[in-house]
Amino acid sequence: IKKISVLLIFILQMTVVIIPSCLTWYFYTYIGEGLVAKAPTFHIIVIMFAISFSLFVTYIAFQAFLKSRNKFQYWLVIGLLSFSIIYAPHGFLTNIAEDNIWLFILYGPMSRLVMALCFFTAICKYSLDTSFSSEFPIKRKIFKWIIIFVIICLLIAYIAHQPYAGEKWLRCTIEISALSVCLLTILFSYIKKINSDTITVFNFSLLLFAQSSLAFLFPKAWTHLWWYAHLIFAGGFGLLTYQVALAYTTTGSFKDIFSQRELLLQLKQKNSELTKFAHIISHDLKTPLSGIEGLIGLVVDDMNSESKPAIKKYIEKIKSSIDRMRDMIDAILELSILSNKKVEKEKIDLNIMFIELRDLFEESLVGSSGHLSFSGLPVVRGDKVLLSQVFQNLIQNSIKFKREEVPLDISVKAIREQSFWRIDVIDNGQGFDPSNKVKAFEMLGRLHDQSVPGTGAGLAICQKIIALHGGKIDANSTPGEGATFSVYLPF
Repeated sequence: IKKISVLLIFILQMTVVIIPSCLTWYFYTYIGEGLVAKAPTFHIIVIMFAISFSLFVTYIAFQAFLKSRNKFQYWLVIGLLSFSIIYAPHGFLTNIAEDNIWLFILYGPMSRLVMALCFFTAICKYSLDTSFSSEFPIKRKIFKWIIIFVIICLLIAYIAHQPYAGEKWLRCTIEISALSVCLLTILFSYIKKINSDTITVFNFSLLLFAQSSLAFLFPKAWTHLWWYAHLIFAGGFGLLTYQVALAYTTTGSFKDIFSQRELLLQLKQKNSELTKFAHIISHDLKTPLSGIEGLIGLVVDDMNSESKPAIKKYIEKIKSSIDRMRDMIDAILELSILSNKKVEKEKIDLNIMFIELRDLFEESLVGSSGHLSFSGLPVVRGDKVLLSQVFQNLIQNSIKFKREEVPLDISVKAIREQSFWRIDVIDNGQGFDPSNKVKAFEMLGRLHDQSVPGTGAGLAICQKIIALHGGKIDANSTPGEGATFSVYLPF
């Protein structure tokens, strides 16, 4: 199903991509040059708006470049700037089209060619570590490029007055060159294996630019196909503008905007790295602990009954600290493993689960004159082992933090709230200060002193397990009266 879905997405993308070319073929084949819409004033207004918009987008791209100083984004700025400058005369010279049509026409294809060359350079420079230093003279470089683009404008004006300006090969050569560079840029991005949704959108823009050059190959000025070619280019420019604006308003760098798919891949990689790190750390920390514990054992064996009781007491404290540290290491390792664990959900009758838990804690409950009651609990979907671990930890905490002067009472209730089952584990124990609730769910967070056994990782592990099930866990308490832990599980 996943492969079919990927194929379907590809087909839909290709369909959207080839629609402009199909319409170009339709205009050329069935409409031809019979329909003419000569509107010089409208053309001037539209082109002036396009140039103003292009300059604004260039400014946004430039501001984003100043944040990242990335070479890819630098060439993106230069490409947008080249279009703004070289395309402008196409609008200014509209009214002299009757006198010299080529002075009016040639600026369009040349602006597309120069911009495509800049974008090709941008893809060539695309890399995670290609950035300019703070000493890079950006303003002087931009000024030099402006001079170069103005010279290109003057060169086009010179060519437009030459006898060969009207030859079809000249305009076609420029348009085909622009089309070829756009396609070459797309191909090069795939060769470099740039796995980025932002570059995918960038490539879609280039495909539209290429198809606009294809559409400009056939018509004369003012025909419907000629206007339609402008529309194709505007669509590509709109896509590019969206990406540039997104870069400026988010990360500041065009290449650093990550899609949900990219973020998930990065998150998966980071989790894998953290799991490996936890395994390494746990091994490295446990090794010296085992050595210390072994040496202490030898010392204890060699000690006789006449040895000072104080020494034995200190050694017992050391052993206790070693055991506690080992438990903490195991807890950290368990939490890291949970980060990458896939939950295998099945139907679970919580009544049966709590019967098993009551049997498990029977000795502890009898020893504390405690009682565990429950009834009418729902059937939920989840990982039986993990959910059992959660409720086992909550019951264990209730027993651990009971009040000495009253018998322990633990009750479990279920309440339906919107799309969740809320499972409340209520006790009449010591409770805790509600202001410390956040700390209770932190890794190694403890609400009691070191005299109480435990690592402080239990509730953090519970929170992680419930999150894996798409739910949440909350707590409320009154000091000296007890605590209520609420587990929310989706239907």
